[in-house]
Amino acid sequence: MSTTPTTAVPSRPKFILQWLTRTTSLVIVAACLSHTICPIYAAELAQTPRKPNIVLILADDK
Repeated sequence: MSTTPTTAVPSRPKFILQWLTRTTSLVIVAACLSHTICPIYAAELAQTPRKPNIVLILADDK
């Protein structure tokens, strides 16, 4: 009786763990990059005058 050769497909739990690790790493790197870029734009935004935010709330009590 001969057995069929197995392919090099990773098991499902191992695949999911690798996917989560890669995704988490990508999210962390993206967050770090965004925090390094934000101060540049914050300095530019501080120089421009801001318009006041006006909120008008209408309510009817029936």
